Amino acid sequence: MKGIVLFADVHGNITGLEAVMREISKLENVEHIVGLGDYFGWGAGGDDIIELCNQNHVTLIRGGHEEILNIINSGKDTGNYYPEIYFTHDWLRKNLKKEYYEYVTSLPTEIRLTLNDKYSLIGFHAALNDMESYTCGSDRSLDILQETYGSLEENVIVYGHYHEPHVIPLGDKLLINCASVGQRKTNSLSNYTVIEYDEEKIAVIQRQVPYDKGEEDRLVQERGMIRRL
Repeated sequence: MKGIVLFADVHGNITGLEAVMREISKLENVEHIVGLGDYFGWGAGGDDIIELCNQNHVTLIRGGHEEILNIINSGKDTGNYYPEIYFTHDWLRKNLKKEYYEYVTSLPTEIRLTLNDKYSLIGFHAALNDMESYTCGSDRSLDILQETYGSLEENVIVYGHYHEPHVIPLGDKLLINCASVGQRKTNSLSNYTVIEYDEEKIAVIQRQVPYDKGEEDRLVQERGMIRRL
């Protein structure tokens, strides 16, 4: 079996991402590691998040926080974000290397992969062409999920944004929320998802790993970031 690993919503939690990468390094036959956006915000991770992803050959997709950087910089911001957004993105402008800043704001917004003759995958932050869509939660009706994802050609649809893991069958498709590395709603575990596949079938494994929350809190204080719990 070959494998694809997907994660999302690091939200600056470099300690959680390090824990996830250590677990991924133990896996065999991983063809792709994919990040589905929101690498920054709330935690103290900055350059080290990009460098860790580069070291592990992660393919990165743009998320909502990366897009907000674009919106604020373009002058199209209407001033409606809550105060923590402006604080964290001002922090990123001051602390993220210029080349990394330009890199994350120009990332693609989706990835498409062929797994085998039966399954093809599309990944994005929340919904195609809408990085802030909240139709990606497990409590959404099947009608809403069908409206958002039903017309996509791919039959394995992976996203983050909602922070909680799920696998939902939708007709001939599988909807997968790979959950959050850094901002779980219910606990302090970092999440990632593995999709294993061979020539005919796939298997979805959703995993959690603990991280050193004390170290993460120390970095937040040391680097002058705010922590949104």
